[in-house]
Amino acid sequence: MLYAQGASSAVQVLGLLEDPPSNSAIRALLRTMGEKGLVQRRRDGPRFLYEPVVPVEEASTSAMKRLVSSFFGGSPARAAVALLKLDDQLDADERAELRKLIEDSE
Repeated sequence: MLYAQGASSAVQVLGLLEDPPSNSAIRALLRTMGEKGLVQRRRDGPRFLYEPVVPVEEASTSAMKRLVSSFFGGSPARAAVALLKLDDQLDADERAELRKLIEDSE
């Protein structure tokens, strides 16, 4: 949620979740993430805002590796096929980029 929305309060994070846990659970999770160095907090008037510490590129790569491992048997190709099936409306630049990536990997 913090990557998608940017700096957010605990209440804002709570409001973004479809089936949210309790307010105290969100606050505990954000505190734990802060202790692990994953988020930082700053005061904004009477509330704290939380934002990710890890750059989005690093976090997305790590998340994709876990996703590919968990759901696609470690196969990036199977994951790519699944992603392409989600939306077959690729524009010319996206198709060219995919062709280049495939050529470069050969």
